[in-house]
Amino acid sequence: MGCRRFPLFSFCLATSLIDRLPPMIVTFTPNPSLDITFTADHAIQRGQVARMATSQTIAGGKGVNVSRVTHAMGHSTLAIVPCDPQDPFVRLLALSETPFEIIPTDVPVRVNTTLSEPGGVTTKLNGPGALLDDSAQRAAASMLLRRLGGADWLVMAGSLPPGAPNDWYAQLAWQAKQRNPQLHVAVDTSGSALSVLLNPTMAAPVDVFCPNTEELIAAIDAPVTAESIEDAALLGDFRPAVQLAQPVIRRLTNAHHRPVMLLTLGAAGALLVSATQIHIATAPSISVVSTVGAGDCALAGYVCAAANHAPAPERLTQAVLWGSAAATLPGTAVPTPAQLTGLHTTTTHFSPTTTKV
Repeated sequence: MGCRRFPLFSFCLATSLIDRLPPMIVTFTPNPSLDITFTADHAIQRGQVARMATSQTIAGGKGVNVSRVTHAMGHSTLAIVPCDPQDPFVRLLALSETPFEIIPTDVPVRVNTTLSEPGGVTTKLNGPGALLDDSAQRAAASMLLRRLGGADWLVMAGSLPPGAPNDWYAQLAWQAKQRNPQLHVAVDTSGSALSVLLNPTMAAPVDVFCPNTEELIAAIDAPVTAESIEDAALLGDFRPAVQLAQPVIRRLTNAHHRPVMLLTLGAAGALLVSATQIHIATAPSISVVSTVGAGDCALAGYVCAAANHAPAPERLTQAVLWGSAAATLPGTAVPTPAQLTGLHTTTTHFSPTTTKV
């Protein structure tokens, strides 16, 4: 493939793809990161010096991770990220062979550090991110709109960086849909950014919301705990999870907009919830190494299945299988299709009369 030269850097794979064929799945990661994972072979004691068994550094961020999995699955993808062209992040992302394009900034990306201990105990320390000013925000929106003309999916994922308004994902979703009315939009975020999107008065045109239990509870200020929801689901009772998610989706549903929620439930599996239907997928039995990035891989599995026009149960199945495979790997490593071999899940339809699954 030919390589187009840019000041300070080049990326052959990304530019050749976007010149010749619009990507099917575009991801936007406004707050990317250098993800450093330290793996210990013993329990870490706070306040003490700990020698790590291994370490790994990759170019990360939720949308980047989705593109990495999507690329591994053989789908056309493009990851869009703001960063300094000279940042080590660019070289690491190029080494992953994931097609990407950067929005040039003059500040380095943040550093996220993961400590992984035996038994799947994971501690994550996330940096706040670099300030994204108004000019960079306008550049990001402009680039997204240019790349969405022939895309099927836009995945916007991760926290918003300092400087970005809480409703930025909603604004971008509206602009994207105006540019490409056939586009499907998925958002995976948390905190105030998720709260805004789940507010019916915002009416953001998001097709798929992808929170985990804790993120959803915090976003809607529900008087329950993630532990109680997931413990019940582990025992086969998914009703508390359904009662948490479905009212949210029903409030967002109208004659012109029928969103769904992919709600991940940790070791219990996941739900796929619409206003009228609910599907449940139980998680396969695995040895958990790190849950970091598992949700990103679940979303990638869902979106790729949806891009292949798979029915809802199969989309959920693929989400759970890819998320589970990711949990068997250290840090934010993403699985390959071969690493799904031997993993099995059961996907069922939930009805109001269901007591246990």
